[in-house]
Order: sequence, then C-alpha cells, then structure tokens
Amino acid sequence: MSKYLKAISSKYLASVCKTDCEAPGKSSRRKWPLGVAAFAVFVSVAFVPGVQLSAKSPSNKSGSACKTAGEAVGSLLCFKEGKKLVLRTSVLVAGTPAEPASLDPIFESNLASILVMNQLYDRLVRFTPALGYEPQLAASYAIAEDSLSVKFTIREGAVFQSGRPILARDVVYSFNRLRSSESINKGLYSAVTAVVAIGKNQVEFRLATPTPNALLSQLAVGPSYVMDSKVVTKNGNLKRVSGGSGAFSLQEWKSGSELILAKNNNHFNSPKTGIARLVFRVIPDEISAVSALRAGSINWFAFGDPTAASLLKGVAGVTYSNNPSLAYLYLSFNTTKAPFNSLDFRTAVSYAMNRSEILSLALEGRGEVTGPMVPALKDLALPLTSFPSYSFSVDKAKDLLTKAGATGTSLTLHVNGASAPQVAAAPIIVSQLAKVGITARIVTVDSASWFSILSKQGYDLILGQSGGAPNPDVQFFNSYTCTGAWNYSKICDAAYDDQIEVARAATGAARRLTYQKLQSRIVNQMMPYAFISTMDSLWGWTNDVSGFTPLPLVSDRRFDGVTIKSR
Repeated sequence: MSKYLKAISSKYLASVCKTDCEAPGKSSRRKWPLGVAAFAVFVSVAFVPGVQLSAKSPSNKSGSACKTAGEAVGSLLCFKEGKKLVLRTSVLVAGTPAEPASLDPIFESNLASILVMNQLYDRLVRFTPALGYEPQLAASYAIAEDSLSVKFTIREGAVFQSGRPILARDVVYSFNRLRSSESINKGLYSAVTAVVAIGKNQVEFRLATPTPNALLSQLAVGPSYVMDSKVVTKNGNLKRVSGGSGAFSLQEWKSGSELILAKNNNHFNSPKTGIARLVFRVIPDEISAVSALRAGSINWFAFGDPTAASLLKGVAGVTYSNNPSLAYLYLSFNTTKAPFNSLDFRTAVSYAMNRSEILSLALEGRGEVTGPMVPALKDLALPLTSFPSYSFSVDKAKDLLTKAGATGTSLTLHVNGASAPQVAAAPIIVSQLAKVGITARIVTVDSASWFSILSKQGYDLILGQSGGAPNPDVQFFNSYTCTGAWNYSKICDAAYDDQIEVARAATGAARRLTYQKLQSRIVNQMMPYAFISTMDSLWGWTNDVSGFTPLPLVSDRRFDGVTIKSR
C-alpha cells in the first residue's frame, strides 16, 4: 500500500510548488488540479515516510515557489539539505485559553488579542530578553539633547504584508490613529504632542515633557504597532483582517476555534523563522492543553494554572519552563461608589488578605508577594515592610470596617473565567473576607465581558492581572493618574499626578527616591488596588520547537525567529 501511495504522491507533488519540483524517484511537469495535488501532499506527508519536495529552477511564468531556504510555500517551508532545497511541512500550533476580541490595535489591549497582534504587526522598537531596547521596524533611533523628542529611522526595505513599502507617513498615520478619539489606547500616548515625518524614512515623536525613556518603553509594549492605512480604508477597521508588517499574516479566522497565520516571506527576520503556518487554537481548559501537548496535537502553550503545568514535568518530547515574570495579580476597587470609595474600607480589605496564603494555594508558591512595583525591579521597589496593611490582621480589618461604617458589607467579586490564577484565587479571597464580616459573591465571566466590566466600572471588586512593565514610567503613569489609560479603579489624587511627572523626568538617586515615595503613596494613601503577588511564567512546548525565548514580559510573546522541525 505505502509503495503505491508513494508512487502516486511522487507523481503529483510538483504541482504544489506552482513550478517544477522533484520528488524522490519521479518528476512531473504536468499541471494537476489543486485538490488532487493537495491530496497527494497530504498522503505523502501523513502516510509515506521519506517523500519530500526539492525545488528546481523555474521554467514557467509562475516563477519558482522555493528559491531560498526559509521561504514558505503554503504550509511547506524550504529547508537547505546539502546542496538541495527541500520543501517540508512546517506548521506550529499554539494553544491559547481565549479567542481575541478583535485584531485592531485601537480597540484592544487584552492579552488574547496582543498575543496574535504581536505576530501580525511590528513595533518601532521592542524589548530584549534582558529588558533593554532594540530596533524592530526602526533601524535606529536617537534621543534629542533636550530629551523632548526621539527620532526613528525606518528599516531599509521594510514593507507591509501587502507588499507596499513602509514610509514615515505610515508611522505618522498609525500613531495618529492610536491617539484618536475612537482609540481605547489614546491615553497611552498622552505625553506625545506630535508625530512628524521627516522625509520618507524618518519620523520624530515630540514630547510635552522630557520623558524619552517612557516613550521607548511604551512603544515596545501593548498596541504600539505600525498599520497599513490602505487596509484600514478598504475594510473600515482592522478587527478581523491583517494590516501590518509582522512576521505572519492572517489567512483565516475560524470563530471560536482557531486563527491560521501564514509566514510573511518579506519580513526582515524571515530567514530565521522556520514556520510556514502558525495556528492559534482556542483551548480554554488547561488540563486539555496538557493532553494536547503530550499527544503532539499542539506545540506550545502558556499556562496560568501551576497544577496543570506541573503535569508536563518529565514528559518525554515536551519542554517545561518555569520563569520569573513581571506579571502580577491584584484586586481592584471601584472607587466611584460606596463603600469602595472609602480608603478605610479599602485598607481593611488589604489587612484581611493573607497574601502568602493566596500565593501558596492559588499559585503553588510560584511568584512573590508584591507591592505596586514588582520585586524584580529591585533598584526601585520598596520592601513590603513599608506597607502596614500587608501585615495580615483580622482585628485591624474589622476596626477599619467599623470606622468606614461598612461592617457586614455584601459585594460581588468579578473573575475572568479564562484566567486560571484568578479562578484559583477568588474562593480563597472570599474565605478571607468572610472572616472579617464581608460577604463576597463570585461572578465568573468570559474575557471580553471581564474587560468591558473592568473598563466601565461595572463591578464592586474585580480580580485582575497585569503583564507588568520593565519601566515604571509607563505602569505608574497609566494605572494611577487621574486620566491614566489603565486607571480602571478611577482613583484620582492630584498630588500623585504632580509627583509622577517629576519621577518620569528624574534620573539616578532622585528617580529612585521619587518612585519610592510614589509606591508608599499608592498603597498607604490611595489604595486603588490590593496588590497580591507576581506570577511566574509557565510554558510548555514540544521538543521539535526551537528558538522560542521566554521573556519576563508576558505580553511580548512572539514567534519570529522560531523554527519547528519538519514532520
């Protein structure tokens, strides 16, 4: 049977390349219907060991489909083996616990959307594994002497996935769109007064205050992508289309199931990317993700549940990785209504929370109890002893509840059902609050609803998690200023707003001292969040995947430069 299938597949494989290809022992120039060719490829890959495709020089008008190593042809990828170029299947399936709400950078900032958008779009700069900056779409950048502007030079030869060259005006368009009134992310760029094209390949960001490092940090995270204006014009938005210059482009979105991305052969990092197809498959249950990794039906998954992730330890053919991260878990208060607008009430809740117990039971100790600045930023982070309400005390919590007139309060606690840490932590927090007389009812919602509830203050308390930021200039400005883009608790403290501007412009010892004062103010005088703990990054991937580097910034997961061995 296999001998017969091998003969059949060898006869039809050539047509897949849209040019002349060689299959072992046979060659054919005849053009066969696409369905027949696809069947032949499936048969050869799935059932006939040793059947390969190797490229020949083109001899027809369609041109060669496999000219250089690393070039993708459908779900096949060109590999160099000796002197031959060989086409092999190359598909990486990444599991994700939630489906993106959309793929338009001006409407999204949730992790499910960012994970996919990171592959479709490039930023001007990005973080290195050591959390420094390196150019991505930009070839270089220069900070002005007065620190009031940063000039970027666009990488030579950079093109959108449509093939259109990327010019300075495209960067201007993208950030004007991100800063527009319809963008939910406009607040992230509030320090930018203008984005100006200088010739065809340079663009300058002008700042209201001398905060260039804050700008670089913001450009390296979140939705700071460069977008193709023509794709926006054609479709009205980018919610379900691909309009970037990233390492992959969107080919198909099967709602509720998976997104299929194709390699962008024109991407600057294309030679180092050994993936022809990147598939994001929705797997809400992490135990199911473990089974899928063991079976090889997916190749990669980022876990939130340490119990599930630990099941991968010692599994043959799978790599398990546990790395410290900047991500943290927190409890947010809706300060727009009573009794949550009372500092005494919020501080009482902080006293009622045994953070070490939550970390131990919900996260199996994989993390560290944290304040507003994670311990990894040790040069700036205050010790936890600086926050009196971090000392678990039922008596102090009850006294403050009495002072706030909030004894016997009943409330709701919203939780994102797609987040294993939140689901695990919620009942522990409910139990702890009950000991001080607060009755909390858990309301579990999906990711899209959770974000909507958070951003519109439709909650009493809500469990949240942040991917963190290596530069506090971004996190502390956007999360706690009166008009901050991430200020979901709606806390407002004019003195804090004044101090953060000083901190963002300061350097050396003055910067450290100012940020330490801000940390104390956030916890002891504002309390928008009851910070809980950091969360280690837990990863699993099959051993045929190489080149993936876990970063401490969990929102920066990317697959350019990653290779999966041919199957």
